[in-house]
Amino acid sequence: MTPHEETRIGDVRTTAEYVARMRRLKESSGLTFRQLEQRAAGEGRFLARSTLSDALRRGALPRPDVIEAFVRACGGDRERAQEWVRAAERLGKDPVRPQESADGADGADGRPSSGLPAASGPGGSVRRRAALLLAGALGISLLALGAWGLLSPRTDGRASARPPAAAGAKAGAGEDAGAGAAAGAPSPGWSRIRPVRSPALCVTEGRERGGDPNRAVAVQRACSGAVPPRTRLTRAGDGAFFVVWRHPQLGDGCLTVIGEGLLEPWEDCRKDRLAQVFRIEPARDAGPGRYLLHPEYSGRCLGVRGDGRDAGAEIVEEQCTGRDDQLFVIEAE
Repeated sequence: MTPHEETRIGDVRTTAEYVARMRRLKESSGLTFRQLEQRAAGEGRFLARSTLSDALRRGALPRPDVIEAFVRACGGDRERAQEWVRAAERLGKDPVRPQESADGADGADGRPSSGLPAASGPGGSVRRRAALLLAGALGISLLALGAWGLLSPRTDGRASARPPAAAGAKAGAGEDAGAGAAAGAPSPGWSRIRPVRSPALCVTEGRERGGDPNRAVAVQRACSGAVPPRTRLTRAGDGAFFVVWRHPQLGDGCLTVIGEGLLEPWEDCRKDRLAQVFRIEPARDAGPGRYLLHPEYSGRCLGVRGDGRDAGAEIVEEQCTGRDDQLFVIEAE
């Protein structure tokens, strides 16, 4: 039986069911988001992996051109792709179609989907910015690399039972709620985070090098151009924090570990989404105000990709090494 025989689309009744079929088709193809993007490009079609992955994660109907490129990249012919497009158009015209989420949300560790070949479902929404939006609205140079957008995340091969849902916390709301910070942890509030190896740089938003130019991720950049967004630490429990970016036009984005270890701003913070929760602990023998940041779901460390010291280097989740490229200064703004 071919992947398309397993994922016929004409009988779907809801958006959630449609997106679930898309996820099954991707799984059956055995291709990663990057491979699908490359295959589509080889056939003269544009299929941004960030757009596709976010549609599958959020349970939203993609645009017709995205659907067609996706089905063709998965091996479907023109007739099959048009069948999928027609089904989506039919759902889009139905004003009373159910909007429930499909099964299979974030993995058991609370980590959102990545670009790796595995099933994952919708989690919280993500904000990314187009560079032109920031340049036009705020007068920031395109070289500042500000970029939030509309879509993104992916699949990390850990999808299983979802943890019991905890009460969600809107980013920036109730920052001082919950237990007090663990001994030595920073205080919640407006903060500046600087890599120890590059103290003139600050952790802020930028674009992934060699990746989607419209996707915002955490990078190190000159502190003089690091605002907006402003960074705020908000409590997520005893010694645990959300790292929230606040933009005057685009609102809050909660830093979230996504599939390739990058950090991306998502629309809301949730305590049960452990890829958004960070343990911040003082680095022993490294001096005051220097911290290690551990994603709650993995216990690994945040560090500068490739030990980079230059502006624009991404901040990523990686194995803890004890080197100072994983140390950060956190100070009140």
